[in-house]
Order: sequence, then structure tokens, then C-alpha cells
Amino acid sequence: MSVQIERDGISLLKFLAEYALPTYANPEEDAKRGRHLLSDGHIKATLPPNRALDAAVFLENNGCAHVNQFDDGKFNIWLTPYGQYQYKLLMAMPGSPDDSQSQYPGDFRIPRLPAPIGSPYGFTDQDWEYIYTTRQKQDSLRVVFGYQFKSVNYDSDRLVKNLENEFSGAVMQYNSTPGNDRILLDFKELRAGYGEHIFNQIVRDIISSDIAVFETSDFNPNVMIEMGIALTWGVRVLPIRSEGCPPPPSDISGQTWITYKDSGQVFSAPNFKTNLVAMVTLAMRKGWAG
Repeated sequence: MSVQIERDGISLLKFLAEYALPTYANPEEDAKRGRHLLSDGHIKATLPPNRALDAAVFLENNGCAHVNQFDDGKFNIWLTPYGQYQYKLLMAMPGSPDDSQSQYPGDFRIPRLPAPIGSPYGFTDQDWEYIYTTRQKQDSLRVVFGYQFKSVNYDSDRLVKNLENEFSGAVMQYNSTPGNDRILLDFKELRAGYGEHIFNQIVRDIISSDIAVFETSDFNPNVMIEMGIALTWGVRVLPIRSEGCPPPPSDISGQTWITYKDSGQVFSAPNFKTNLVAMVTLAMRKGWAG
């Protein structure tokens, strides 16, 4: 059961996302609809003053809005892209409210934003929609692979091919197990380059993946950043390294590490293939911390 402050937060979320300037006969024509900076005076018709600030702070604490509070007790507020994303989830639910209703699905919750997005530039609504729609796919296993493209420890082309073959075999075994729905493997390399749009694309590919594999033999900084993003968002992480390379940094040494030989021709972990199928099976439950 939701409490009053959460119900008020959801009502305020809906109000902010749908607010358009009164000068527009058709609100959909307002190019800034849902992105206006609004004062508490705008909100007074939606929530009582003594509850409006609490609802605004609730949204801010959950990553959905930014709030400016002033010494006289007044405030203004605007939605973040994550708030826009939560609004779209709300409206996509069965029984979601339309413009003429003040209620909302009783089982809707605004999850607390678990961690920073992982991008210094921030996500757009399109990024969040990509993640949401990708995560909803039930007929594919999405695996991403981050690695240093040129290394003295392995041949990149062979390593990528061998790793993809291992996951292909695991998916085939998963599909042959009675009771499992048939799935396809969606295997994607994470491409280097940390410009604004490219880095956002890497981050959203990681967040929307079922399993993220990272090659750490070279301690490549970009790969370490990518693995940190995956760990932050609760993605299933499989770190690998070439046999004979130094052990991982102590801060992430608690992860299950897999070593390999000859650019992934042989993975050295006991029961590697069996454990990989088990990882695929767990991933297909589509659990996500977030």
C-alpha cells in the first residue's frame, strides 16, 4: 500500500509531465510541454501547499525532478529525463489515468534512482525509452562485451568470436531444455569513443543488457569505467582475463573471474559451460535492480 506522500508524488509527476502553457488551445502543440520550470503557485490546484513541497522533495530524492527551495518557503520544480521516463511507464500501465482522471494504477511505484546514470551528459527521454523497450524483450538474450581492441594479451577478433561461440552454445543448450521458450542471442561489442552521444550509447547498451562481459587483462580505463557502470546498475557481470595476467584490483576482486587461454579458445574455469548455461537461465528471468 502506498503512503500519502508517494501518492502525492505520483500526482505531481503527472501534473508536471502534462503541463502546457495555457496559451495553447492544443496542449500537445507546446514544444516545452512537460519540461517547464513551475512554481508552487502552479501546483496549488493539484496539491495543498502543506503537501506540495513534500511531494516535490519526494520526486527529487527519487531522481525524478530538481527542486529549488527559497527562504520564504516557496519553491520551483522541473522534471528530469528520468522523471519523464517514469511518467511514460505510468501511462503505459493497464488502467493508467487520462487527462480527465486524478487517480492512477494502485500498484504503480516510483523506484528510487539506484545510482547516477553513469554519463556526465545525462540521458534523454529517447535513451530511457530504448532501455525500457529493450528490457521488455523476452525472446532474446542480450550480451554486451567491453574490451581493449588492441592487446598483447589476446587477438581481439579471435577472442570476440570465441566468446560469442560460447554464448551461442549456452543459448542452444538453454533452448533444448524442456519448458524453456526459445530465445535468440543478441551479442554486441561495446565500441570505444567517449564523445557525448557515443558514451550515452555505450551506457544505455550496458544498462539494457542481460549479461555484460569485460576483458580486463590490460586494466584498460574505459573498460573499467564500463564495468563500474554495469555493477552500479545491477547488471550480471562476467569479468574475464587472459591466463597469466595480473589479478584484478582489490576493490573488484570479489567478482567471479574467468581466465582463458589462446584468445578464448579455452576457458579455464571448472564447469565453465555448465555455469554459463546457468547464468543464461538466470538472466532470462529478466531481473533488474532498478
